[in-house]
Amino acid sequence: MAGSVASAVHLSVRREAQAVAAQRESRILLQLAQSLLGAADQLPTLLDQARDTFGMRAAAIVRRDSVRAYWAILVSSGPFDVDQVRDASVRALLDDLTELILAEPVIGADERRLVSAFATHASAILSREQLAREAHAATHLAKESRTRTALLAAVSHDLRNPLAGIKAAVSSLRQSDITWSPTDEADLLESIEESADRLNAMVGNLLDMSRLRTGTVTTHLQDLHLPDVLAASIAALGDQGSRVRTWLPDALTLFIADTGLLDRVLADLLGAGTCCCPRSHGGDGRHADRRGHSGRRSDHGHRPTPGEPGAMNQATRDTS
Repeated sequence: MAGSVASAVHLSVRREAQAVAAQRESRILLQLAQSLLGAADQLPTLLDQARDTFGMRAAAIVRRDSVRAYWAILVSSGPFDVDQVRDASVRALLDDLTELILAEPVIGADERRLVSAFATHASAILSREQLAREAHAATHLAKESRTRTALLAAVSHDLRNPLAGIKAAVSSLRQSDITWSPTDEADLLESIEESADRLNAMVGNLLDMSRLRTGTVTTHLQDLHLPDVLAASIAALGDQGSRVRTWLPDALTLFIADTGLLDRVLADLLGAGTCCCPRSHGGDGRHADRRGHSGRRSDHGHRPTPGEPGAMNQATRDTS
């Protein structure tokens, strides 16, 4: 009889202790969840609470590249060094190469489950951070891909113009049923030379923009003079360049830009302007006063797709 009573009392005490421990675990995990929800940087918050909960001198999350590699500290709380990993009192796996480390003192077996809960939270945080980094990288790559697509479409469109001019002039000179005068022949040869020069300049810009080969779009900045830049871009228009008028102030300072990208942008803008503006006595679609303040028309048309006039405008904005 006495033995049965003692057994019942012992079982009751044990269950009461388990209930108290479960309540403590629930309270700690609730506090941890609330702290993490309001924290901008969650891993340091988790480690601080782990130290407070278990009375640890230090806590850290460490990772290595392989089982034979050295440990590296991802984040820590308190005085911690990688040399302490091997002799740490508590080590909990987050994944095959990442661990939660708690340094001093040794904890009881009944708290191991709580340590596992902290490790599970830490693993979830690391996974979310990795997913966020991958999403950001994917967004950046997609943005660069759109920029490269628009840039290449605009360049391929511009390359066709001098090629077409060269082919037309050569085809004309080779016609056996037409006798060209020396003046006409000289004009055709001059057209071939100008088109070849334009083509050479475009190919040079493509070679300079080695970023297309590496899969990235970066800028190579240098000092430029606006009249020189405009003169080259207008000359590249050929006969259409005669429709462009410029008004510039007397004193102009140098500005910084990427030559290759700026050449593409100006070619796109001037090409679109000469194609879309009706011919008039003024000869161009741009006006400015003598002080150099330029005016422009509003364009509420559709958003250009790669290859259309205006596509490079959007591509350049996307890189900024």
